[in-house]
Amino acid sequence: MPDWSYHPLKRLLLDKMRPKTSREFIHTSMSTIASIPGGRKLIGFLGHMQPPQEFQKELNQIIFPSPIGLSGHIDPNLSGINAFQELGFGFIEIGPIVLKEPKAVKEPRMENSRFLFSEHQEKVPLKLVIKKLTSLNFKIPMFAKIDEQVNKNEWDIIVQHLTPFVDAFIITSDQINSCLNKSEVALERPIYVSISSKEVNETEIGELIEPACIGGIVVNAPRQSVDSYWHEAANTNECLTKTVKQVKDQNPELIVITSGGVETPEEACRLVHAGADLVLLTEGYVKAGPGLPKRIHERLLYEEVRSINKQNWYWSFLFGLSILIGGIIALYFALTSIILP
Repeated sequence: MPDWSYHPLKRLLLDKMRPKTSREFIHTSMSTIASIPGGRKLIGFLGHMQPPQEFQKELNQIIFPSPIGLSGHIDPNLSGINAFQELGFGFIEIGPIVLKEPKAVKEPRMENSRFLFSEHQEKVPLKLVIKKLTSLNFKIPMFAKIDEQVNKNEWDIIVQHLTPFVDAFIITSDQINSCLNKSEVALERPIYVSISSKEVNETEIGELIEPACIGGIVVNAPRQSVDSYWHEAANTNECLTKTVKQVKDQNPELIVITSGGVETPEEACRLVHAGADLVLLTEGYVKAGPGLPKRIHERLLYEEVRSINKQNWYWSFLFGLSILIGGIIALYFALTSIILP
């Protein structure tokens, strides 16, 4: 749904429901529309345009229609995955993925207009991921985020079963030694290492990306804990921007993905200009509405055009000046007598 209908509905109805209930209502509704004949065109008609061609990029031999993606925190049940590719996203993260769904799971909750995610968050069982990826036709890259608590055997099973269906895997830095280096499964997809912005200062990035299969890193927004829940800390975007600049200054060729810290198009632009190759939206997407990817694209396109115009002003000035001088010369001859040969 477009933002002009999302925000009134959110205030009147969704904010009064449990976060999980409202989330599933929205995601299921959008996926249902996307599944019916003409549904995808209807979504486009309502204002969610596809990413401009200028934003297409290739990283690790994967083509991304846009640098803007959606975090797995937003759709742990994969109920809206069929519709998200119609909302302007360039890629989607699925996860955290586990072999079997854990029993002790706490739903997200809302407190003081802030989304709180549980430390025992909802996780995606492998069977559900395979069911969704085999039954739907996806046009954008899929990243599989493996849960940090899986053991080596579970890690091998997840990687082996999902390799034909996903474009990359996201793991933690601890899993490099505990799972990746000991794995007996042939890795055919790039691996991205997920670390917090705080860990960037405490970790030697060069050692972290030493394995040949490591394709880059995912820098997560700083978190603030509240009991057994967490939310994004204050000044998250500023912190992420500084972290991205720091990493890119030290490792210019390293692919950097950010997760979180974006609620407005301006914040996404700051991360992209700082050097972020890809940007994952998290709770900011829920607050801003489904039109956020489109507005980010428009802002990035505006910044790009403005940059080109700034570069061209000098030559435009010289061109205009030459026309002015030519006009003055022509006026001089027109106002004076001319002796023809």
